[in-house]
Amino acid sequence: MSDSTLVKAAQVAATLAAAAASGGIISISVFTIPAIAQPSRQSKGRDREKPGSAVSHVAQQWEATYDLGKVVFPSIALASSLLYSYVAYAVRDGTHGRRLSVLYLTAAGLVVMIAPITGALIVPVNNKLHPYTLREDSFVKGEANAEERARHEHEDHEFSGLLRKWSQLNLFRGLFPLFGATLGATAAFGLV
Repeated sequence: MSDSTLVKAAQVAATLAAAAASGGIISISVFTIPAIAQPSRQSKGRDREKPGSAVSHVAQQWEATYDLGKVVFPSIALASSLLYSYVAYAVRDGTHGRRLSVLYLTAAGLVVMIAPITGALIVPVNNKLHPYTLREDSFVKGEANAEERARHEHEDHEFSGLLRKWSQLNLFRGLFPLFGATLGATAAFGLV
């Protein structure tokens, strides 16, 4: 395989990997979270903001989704970033090459931005959501007293707000690999 073919293959693979990471991350916010947090059909008023299933169950589904995503998406983003870095190195010669190299390095940086965004924005919300995965929802079985039911009612609304916030931050995080894929594709197609 010639250098030119290898570089083109790396350009394509990096762009596809970045787009796949972005699509996967964004789909969690657009499809998965709304599906698992869907309110009951009988819900009215403020209850339309609460999940139709027990909050602990929804929290466990969220956590399982997050745990899978935290293994898959950073790995894909890292692979894309490394491929973009290789392309930046391979095209670095000449004035035009240096400009392209900077574009590919920028794309590489954008793709891996999911890691610092996770640490700075997502993890604090995760820490607030995690206790809900451990909560006992005995009131669902009708065993809770009025005080417990009132506390759970308040927590249910708080959980819904946290899950919405997490979903919005996750959507924001998913845009960075998309920007990286767009920049990489733009550079690969010679549009800049």
